[in-house]
Amino acid sequence: MVNTDFPVKRYTAVQYTQPAAAISPLSKSTRHLLVPEPDPRYYYTHRAHQETITIDRDNLKQGVAASYRPTPATIRVVTALLGDLCNDDKDCTIPNSECSNGGCICSEGYAETSDRQECFANYVPVTPTEEFHACLSYPCHMTSTCIDLPSATFVCICRPNYTGLLCDEEINKRDYEIPSFDGKSYVRMSRLKAYHKFSIEVEFKTYADNGIILYNQQKSDGTGDFVSLAIIDGYVQFRYNLGNGPVVLTSSERVTMKTFHRAAAKRYHKDGVLIFNDGEDVAGQSQGMLKSLDLNQDTFIGNMPTNYTKVYDNIGTSHGFLGCIRKLKINRINVDLHVGRDKDVLESYRVKECSDNACANLPCQNGATCQPIFEEDLCNGRECRRLQKRGRSRNNRGSKGGVNIVRCRGSHCTSVEQTRTKKNARKRCASGKCDYDYVLDYENNYDHSNYAVEKYEPPDYRCICPPQFTGRNCEESLDPCIGEPCQHGATCDILPQGGYVCKCPPGRTGEHCEILDAELTELLIPEMNGNAYLELPCLEGIAKAFSIELWFLTRANDGLLLYNGQLNNGRGDFISLNLVHGRLEFRFNLGSGIANITSPDPVSRDIWHCVRISRLGREGVLQLDDGIVARGLSGSPLTELNLEMPLYVGGVKHWREVHHLSGAWTGLVGAVQRLMVNGKTYQNLAVNITQHNTEIYDGLPCPSNENPCHNGGICLPLLNSYLCKCANGYNGLHCEYFMGYDVSGTEISERPVRFEGDNFLQFKHRYGRSTNSTNTTLGEYFEESYSDYDLEEDVDYEYDSYDYTERRGQQSNKFELRLRTVHPEGLIAWVGRGKLEHFFLSLHGGHVVLTYKSKIENVSVKSKERVDDGVFHHIRASRRRKACTLQIDEHTPVKVSMETTLLTTNGKLFVGGKPSHPGIRGCVTDFIVDKRRLPLARRKIDFCHDNDV
Repeated sequence: MVNTDFPVKRYTAVQYTQPAAAISPLSKSTRHLLVPEPDPRYYYTHRAHQETITIDRDNLKQGVAASYRPTPATIRVVTALLGDLCNDDKDCTIPNSECSNGGCICSEGYAETSDRQECFANYVPVTPTEEFHACLSYPCHMTSTCIDLPSATFVCICRPNYTGLLCDEEINKRDYEIPSFDGKSYVRMSRLKAYHKFSIEVEFKTYADNGIILYNQQKSDGTGDFVSLAIIDGYVQFRYNLGNGPVVLTSSERVTMKTFHRAAAKRYHKDGVLIFNDGEDVAGQSQGMLKSLDLNQDTFIGNMPTNYTKVYDNIGTSHGFLGCIRKLKINRINVDLHVGRDKDVLESYRVKECSDNACANLPCQNGATCQPIFEEDLCNGRECRRLQKRGRSRNNRGSKGGVNIVRCRGSHCTSVEQTRTKKNARKRCASGKCDYDYVLDYENNYDHSNYAVEKYEPPDYRCICPPQFTGRNCEESLDPCIGEPCQHGATCDILPQGGYVCKCPPGRTGEHCEILDAELTELLIPEMNGNAYLELPCLEGIAKAFSIELWFLTRANDGLLLYNGQLNNGRGDFISLNLVHGRLEFRFNLGSGIANITSPDPVSRDIWHCVRISRLGREGVLQLDDGIVARGLSGSPLTELNLEMPLYVGGVKHWREVHHLSGAWTGLVGAVQRLMVNGKTYQNLAVNITQHNTEIYDGLPCPSNENPCHNGGICLPLLNSYLCKCANGYNGLHCEYFMGYDVSGTEISERPVRFEGDNFLQFKHRYGRSTNSTNTTLGEYFEESYSDYDLEEDVDYEYDSYDYTERRGQQSNKFELRLRTVHPEGLIAWVGRGKLEHFFLSLHGGHVVLTYKSKIENVSVKSKERVDDGVFHHIRASRRRKACTLQIDEHTPVKVSMETTLLTTNGKLFVGGKPSHPGIRGCVTDFIVDKRRLPLARRKIDFCHDNDV
């Protein structure tokens, strides 16, 4: 038949790297090719009808075998393949395989078969030269190695990070297991699905008090809706805005550095909740009608790269997270913060392994921020050396001692010709453009010539110091007052020449105001009428710099406050401080032209002022009170001050000794309260200083006709305020409290106070370590563990409405007092929190009753002796762990056991009674609570007389 052929059989051509089965009919006609019997280890078949592949010289095209229909055979089920993902070697079940970089590969010395099912010894036997070499067709990926195997088969040896039959599948290698963030790092993810609700759970540890954990927003400029989770000032904060205004939820517990924490933030419509560790839920609600959260931007973990300050206002901090995130769940789904491991993770930047963080040991001090430094942050030192070596012959002048130094400037290398000796060769990079310091040293390996290159000693972190600190770890203070060296309420001032000075309160002296002037009975202030003056020794140690502070009061617009000159003829160097037309003028002369500095603020009359003047070289500074600081310079070039005459205050002995350029012409009409020169304080000026024609000042703040200090206290002026130096045994701002001991610790008998059944005293109870003073500013300080009670003025409210913020259980309580009464009933003392937990003493039928109540038990102890006999009795009541004890005078104590050891009693303390509880009627003295004597004596309660009961 014309134009008629047999039908064409349609099938899919399949290429195999193994030869056809020996049982195939077609194979019988190809025995002349000397194809050996196939090794069953490299043999696999397909269930479909197949034809064997016949190989001869004619059907080879450029070394590639033609394809034929396969022959029938059986199928083998494969359960494991090389290249499968793994965590350790146990996950790789194929013999002679192991886990490497997250994928199963053959062990060293073994090669992968083409079907990825076996690993065999990497040995290729010698085959007849007539056998076809399958690798001639280049079947393997271009970067892998092809090895011919017997029976015209082959295997591909993959390079690292690749797998597959032809080594064309890339293994996704993990760069880190637990991600670490350095403050600049971030992971960018798809936006959150949080329209109606969402939840975030994160386990993290931090090395800083501020850091962004998660942020997602509606618009790139920060406007619109947003949600954030961050660490703000040491607390975890959860914020979100639905369009009604931001909701801010803050954890009640601070984060602990270097410790893993768990934080969970959830939102449903307008309601939000934050849970930190195992603490109580912090809940909040968005105000307004809107209840959906619109988020259109990508989510950022660890940091938020942006130039919009509004974004950081939303979060509450601009600092990136510094620490590690061990676990993250969003909407109850675990998130793997690694590119290629999670479909929502789009990008990661500077994320490292948690153990690689150099800030983990918290090296930065004084609140500094630690910033890890990685190799990509540094200049390429090898490149610098390579460039220098290439240009050495052109640049090296060959002079003896000449050193060609390579410096790193930002990301560029520069060569600088310098001459150095080996003695000073090791120096830090002197260029201000260097990102980080390197150590320069000699190397003699380039043509036996001196050659200085940067030696790699890169830092692994840097500390971003607060303004007042410096140093590698911010350990050096630029502010000498930062450690609060001054004691007893003294003020620390920085001197212009460096160092500090303590401005002591009245009655205190010493470098740190640590010395109490126990002999001080009063401070007398000199008053001047325009013709008076105080004379002090010439200023010393002021050639380069000085600092002077003067407290004064004036009743006129003109007058000399201070003068010190060099010569008695009115010539030479000088310093002067004058009142001129109601303003202060500070002048000084170093010999090359005066400096004249005028205060911008006027001086008010009849009130006390503080003026500070200082000089450093040619620069002078003037400040009145806390006003604007004025500055000025003297003429150049001289910078030293030379003085020889006495220092005069308020006037001078002879006006002819005053330099005509000082501007002084009349004395002060007013008074001088204190003078401080370079840290030395002159007080009680009316007694201790040489003076002429002065009087004793009598007026505010310590007028003689109205002493604000009670119980024999001494009023000590402090500018326009005052301090009270209390008599022995008294304390308080106005010496109104009787403490029971003097400043040396000697016990003093206290006058008993009288309770009448309807009056009582109330104190705040704060349990823990504390530092307190027996005198507000003049007493000695002490530190011990005790319960502190502060007297409260207002008692007109119910106890159940108190603030329950300070919850801390105590293991012991102790009351000790002396009581005199003839009435058998009444509450003596009560301490506790509400109705559930308390500890109190009362009178019942003339007997003392100690009652202890916790949440699980109620225990009472009753004395055997009566105390309502009109005689003072010593009462001791205590609770320690599981035992309660009550003792009257020297009688045998009464004891009882309990089940609980802790009692929350750090609330309020009532003495003599309590709201809605009738109190005792009698006299109480020497009341001690937990080793602390209570100040019962006060103006709102009367004292007992000898015949009162």
